[in-house]
Amino acid sequence: MKKKKPQLAFVGDDTWVDLFPTQFDDCHPFLSFSTRDLDTVDNGCLEHLPRLLDGLVGLKKEHDDEMRSHKSQTSENSTSFELIVAHFLAVDHVGHTYGPNNPHMEGKLHQMDVMLSSTLDRTDDASADSCIVALVLGDHGMTEDGNHGGGTEEEVNAGLFVHFSPGCDAIDENGDDEATKADGVIKGEEIPGSARAFDSIHQIDLVPTI
Repeated sequence: MKKKKPQLAFVGDDTWVDLFPTQFDDCHPFLSFSTRDLDTVDNGCLEHLPRLLDGLVGLKKEHDDEMRSHKSQTSENSTSFELIVAHFLAVDHVGHTYGPNNPHMEGKLHQMDVMLSSTLDRTDDASADSCIVALVLGDHGMTEDGNHGGGTEEEVNAGLFVHFSPGCDAIDENGDDEATKADGVIKGEEIPGSARAFDSIHQIDLVPTI
């Protein structure tokens, strides 16, 4: 039997579609040019992300009615994703338009907190025999006046948070996946110094690895 092609999904900043026009099987780009628009891209992400997560291999479904409706309009394979990319943008736009210390930033950061809490809760509730990895990262930093594009530490450094579902530990303990044990990626404390090795990572290394 021919192995199914991995399905990839995307929602968010339309720059991704300019860079990868044919790679995504379920794609929802939103115009990102206007830095004064704080809602279009993020609202689009919030609208589509729950359904896309329902289609992620290993996650339990929470929106069956919406899934069935969408499935009637697309192929059945489009709801079996192995990778979902969601690019929110309002935090960047607030920085450019109002600066990082404006009240708009507090509101958008709270919106991201709620979204991340919900997404990571679903990751934690994944099937015990599945290993789901959530990577939360920024593509750049921000200066005190809300801009980026230069070479200062504030601009070139960005946060990276990696969250594993409980099933990843089970796979590691059972020895079913050698990759999970390499260099202490999941349990860094087991190999002296490995945790310190990942205090920082170059994005040029991270992106092709994903």
